[in-house]
Amino acid sequence: MLAKNERTWLSLSLALGVATVAHGHGLIQNPPSRNWFCGAHTKPDEVGRPGEYAECADAFRDDFSGGYQFMSVLTHAQGRAVVSPLPQHVCGFGSETWRGGATPWDKSINWPTSTFSSGPQTITWNISWGPHFDDTEEFRYWITKPGFVYQVGKPLTWDDFEEEAFCVLKYDDRNPNGNPAITADKANALFHTTCNVPQRQGRHVIYAEWGRNHYTYERFHGCVDVVFPGASSTQP
Repeated sequence: MLAKNERTWLSLSLALGVATVAHGHGLIQNPPSRNWFCGAHTKPDEVGRPGEYAECADAFRDDFSGGYQFMSVLTHAQGRAVVSPLPQHVCGFGSETWRGGATPWDKSINWPTSTFSSGPQTITWNISWGPHFDDTEEFRYWITKPGFVYQVGKPLTWDDFEEEAFCVLKYDDRNPNGNPAITADKANALFHTTCNVPQRQGRHVIYAEWGRNHYTYERFHGCVDVVFPGASSTQP
């Protein structure tokens, strides 16, 4: 029987072999994003196996092959701060890989969540599927508004989120230590970004972007489902 990492790369190779879109490069690893839980961790062919996330069955139901493109949620634009009008789908941001349609991670299912806290927190991007440190330009993060209630079956909209990003971090690889809030862990193909997370209670969603510079303006998009201490804010 193949080990999990062998199954991962076999599945990924098969998916990329039939893909007609650009190769992908990365996603948020910690706290796990939707496409980390259902994609990097649990592949479409692994749903139902011990140790995998059963929720991913709902994510992949209408797009089995798309689930292998977990690192390809991308556009060649400058993201939410620039694009107008904003695309319909939040987490995939109208990804070019899906030709502007919904990704598996735009599904309004009961996603796995991570415990999170307000104040200084580290958000880590894994870019090991084609690391690009030299042309990385910035990271941006938005969070749902106070009082947000996550409702299964109701897609996220931009009105659910604060208008302004709570964290914008600039990066220049010519001076990789120039921004103390960003650690470029090149040996492990990781970016560790530190942000001051606003006060929240209960369940919320962070929408995130990793942006590359003017050579491509390639930008990667994703959502992270987190639960802060306090009252529950999920409706079935």
